Amino acid sequence: MHIDPEQFSRHYATLSDEALLAIDPADLVEVARERWEQELRNRGLADLEDAGAEPEGGFDDAAEADSAEQALDDDWKEHAICACSFVQASAQDSAAASAAAADAALTDAGIPCFIDSDPGDPSQGTAPRYLVMIPATLRLLAESVLDKEIFNAALESDWQAHFDELSDDDLRALNADELCAGMLDRAARLKKAFAMELVHRGIRG
Repeated sequence: MHIDPEQFSRHYATLSDEALLAIDPADLVEVARERWEQELRNRGLADLEDAGAEPEGGFDDAAEADSAEQALDDDWKEHAICACSFVQASAQDSAAASAAAADAALTDAGIPCFIDSDPGDPSQGTAPRYLVMIPATLRLLAESVLDKEIFNAALESDWQAHFDELSDDDLRALNADELCAGMLDRAARLKKAFAMELVHRGIRG
């Protein structure tokens, strides 16, 4: 399987110092770890990472991630679930970089995570893929973060492309409220289920 190291370099270059230092190298595949270390050296942060020191301004995002992980069972990784996965469809595909971006978004939100990999089986027609693993208890929160930070932008592009293909008459016939009704209904039902469980447990009256 070919992985383009430049995909990792470009991703790490977009991260803040705090987000870059918050990444656990043990969670990275070898090529990703090498480019992460290179980005640390480029910014003069390698010594900070080795010493475990904080850059000026503190580690707000990293501290949130550490706090969230400490609140979980010590063996959460043994029971981790997949928050999202990316298939290496071709040699030019950026599945590894996409997984790294998702991992960074979750880490920034204080959600513990790590990247696992499945080599696939060419004889069975299955391609390699990267899986972003999280604690099962944070599934819904992780889905929300990934939608907002990763997937919604792609959906927006798809919607824009669809609208661009419509005629003026077809576009005028649509109603934005009707288009959003399903998504808004899903959000309302999630809030309702959450509120009902709080009441059921006596946490909220």
